[in-house]
Amino acid sequence: MGGLAAVRPIHASAHQPGFGFVIGRSPSEYLHDVVEPLQLTATQGRWLRTSLPDPSTATPAEIATQHSALLALRARGFSSCILLRFDPARWLTGVRPGAGYHLPPDLREVYARGRAYAAAYGDAVDIWEIDNEPDISFVEENPETFAAYHKAFYFGLRSVPIAIVPLTPFARLRTKLARLLHLHSATPTRVLMAPLALPPGPYLERLLANDFLSYTDGFNYHYYGYAEDFTGVYNQFATLVREHSAQAQGPALRTRDLPVFVTEYGYGLLSGAASVTAEGRERQRRWFADVADQIVDLRIAAPMAFYLSPYLEQSLNEFGLFTRDETTASTPTASPLHTGEHASPALKHLWDYAAQHPYRPRPWPVRITLPSPLVLDFVPGPGLATLKTHRGYQVSALDPAHPELRIGAGLLIVYNFGGTTLGGSLRVTSAEADGDRTCLNQALRLTPGERREIPVTLSVTGARFTLHDITATFVPAQNDLPPAHWVTSLLPAAAGMQRWTVFDFCNQAAVITAERTRLQARPLAREEPRLQPEGRWLVSSGVRVTESADLWRFEVTALPAEPLRPAMAELPLPATFRFSPGELLSFSYRLGLPQLMTAPQRPMLDVYFRTAAGNLYQVWPRQFPRDDWQHYWQHAENFNTGFFGRAEGPWRLSEQRPVALVFFLRPNRLPAVFEIAHPATVTFAQPLAAVAPARDPK
Repeated sequence: MGGLAAVRPIHASAHQPGFGFVIGRSPSEYLHDVVEPLQLTATQGRWLRTSLPDPSTATPAEIATQHSALLALRARGFSSCILLRFDPARWLTGVRPGAGYHLPPDLREVYARGRAYAAAYGDAVDIWEIDNEPDISFVEENPETFAAYHKAFYFGLRSVPIAIVPLTPFARLRTKLARLLHLHSATPTRVLMAPLALPPGPYLERLLANDFLSYTDGFNYHYYGYAEDFTGVYNQFATLVREHSAQAQGPALRTRDLPVFVTEYGYGLLSGAASVTAEGRERQRRWFADVADQIVDLRIAAPMAFYLSPYLEQSLNEFGLFTRDETTASTPTASPLHTGEHASPALKHLWDYAAQHPYRPRPWPVRITLPSPLVLDFVPGPGLATLKTHRGYQVSALDPAHPELRIGAGLLIVYNFGGTTLGGSLRVTSAEADGDRTCLNQALRLTPGERREIPVTLSVTGARFTLHDITATFVPAQNDLPPAHWVTSLLPAAAGMQRWTVFDFCNQAAVITAERTRLQARPLAREEPRLQPEGRWLVSSGVRVTESADLWRFEVTALPAEPLRPAMAELPLPATFRFSPGELLSFSYRLGLPQLMTAPQRPMLDVYFRTAAGNLYQVWPRQFPRDDWQHYWQHAENFNTGFFGRAEGPWRLSEQRPVALVFFLRPNRLPAVFEIAHPATVTFAQPLAAVAPARDPK
């Protein structure tokens, strides 16, 4: 484990085509199946996102085949972005407990895997991309845990200095002479953060609090919303990063240019049936054409269209830009590929557009700290339960000595991924209303590669059911090194607390005429359904709402005419409505009629607040209703901007005004009935500490 060389800027010197594709093939398959038969050049899409065989299990011949293909593609001007994502069963140290996709508990194995990839392929790879969409269900860990995983991978990938292979014979000769004279400086492979699945929100904000931007050579996100909102989401991300940069402080600060990557963007409203029609493929082409214009205006460094191969996701959404149906191909003649695939109108448009619109990328200038080789991680123990939606842990055990506290045990783990022994002080503090409380203050000294487990007891005031931040900071004794940070949240268990209703949606029986009129008049995206009045609701065609006491019953007999849009029911809210930090949206939900529970897509229920700007705010994951009642509860602080809403104004829900409660209803057969019971915004507090809400919700 050694020091890190500087990384040269990405695409800083010339106007080059920024467009690219998620290719859905190995580098060798893409070279032989697509590039060579069609005589493609990088001017038709420079960036290629794919994956590579794991060097720990692949044969030398498999590694050599893909390595050679990457070099051959680079010689033609293409650049590679390699996604690093693994089957949890392949981690030798196992994974953290829980259902879904979890990460290994020993980050030394992560470091070693990164080092193995860099050694096997690094001189032929342009960008390593560490995992995929951690803000939704691709990763089940909290943001501070994923940040630690990312840091370990970053150091492993960057620990092997790689000389980028020059492309011209003269440059190769010059490099060979430089090596002979010991003048050649190696350049490590560039490392890219995992892309965000959703527009900006609390998960990303917490990643940044854990110094995430210090360990990436580019900002990265995905886009699947309406074409008209592409620039708005870009601007929201830019605003968040600019705010974070302005708040940077402390030692070892640096200013750098951060290129912008969009390693997936795609049209998600094409069904399998529509994909074999000229009308459906024209809608796909129009979406990519609209977004391509915005990409050039924004000068994004590397946008990669999803998905080059035919790809019907969950038997519902066709994302493929190649088609096997000649009637929807851009040139319905003899098949250009031995796989029987044709370029769709969208793909042909992107090839032509990329060749005609080269541009110089525009990075974001940021102020960040240098990456610290000291990495902090945490494994929860008794009294703690992981709550990803809250970006932290629920604390349930009682402290016998302090009845007002809730406590939980865990292991704080410190790694030294540097090349020298490092010492310093580790301090853990909990943010409370009356000031920070120190939970741990300890001196440490770690040798290179060392992993140190430190038992800790975390505590939080149990008076109210609200989030409390807790922070661990390792301050190195070496003044030239930045501190290492670990930031998460603690939420006391609600057992024994009293529920206070802040706003009862069922008791607001009057039609909010002014708000409903404004909602009907707001600007819609091209493929956004227009809603119609139904009592005090706005609904899509084919939805009927029945209200009784504390129950809403949504009967769905048809879906909107717009492609692949769900049934919708939207309740306008009074102008006095607020949804403040510490408050929760709470209700129960179930199916009123049986649905197909074994279909490729289970029935789903999406819950949003719509704001005056037209934005939608949700908490991932979606809800999967059953015949029995389930309960939904989420704090206001957990809500994230989402697709498919607009993208105007500030990205935080707290900075916008909610004007409607919105349900997306996704049945898998018709008719369908969804039921919502006891919908309200609420707070919880211990009886002695509880006070009535300061404002009258009615």
